[in-house]
Amino acid sequence: MQITVRIGLQVAGMSDIAAVATLNPEAFDIIGPITLAPAAEDVEVDLSPASAEAQSLLLIVASVYAGTLSYKVHEDTAEPVILDKPHLFLGAQDSIAGAAFDKLFLSNSGVAATTVTFYVARDATP
Repeated sequence: MQITVRIGLQVAGMSDIAAVATLNPEAFDIIGPITLAPAAEDVEVDLSPASAEAQSLLLIVASVYAGTLSYKVHEDTAEPVILDKPHLFLGAQDSIAGAAFDKLFLSNSGVAATTVTFYVARDATP
């Protein structure tokens, strides 16, 4: 399987900036959409049957970005990360977060339900 990721930036007064990454994962998972009720706290989501090191892409997308969504990496005691825009990780998520991206804990401090969907490219489970 081949996945091409294209990222484009348009900054006023500058030339367009483009980056392209080609991935060759053995598997692609779509997890969700997961509905988070208002005041939901630490809803556990397993990201992959493979080890976190086997992930080459993780894209986290929500139905609404109001600054009320967050996730914690690997443990429910970890520092929360605010999900106020789509989050895209290409291959280095473990070293960036300092913990394995094997599971996340979602919270919604807002007054409305919202959904979160995860897209994971990975090596196959041994």
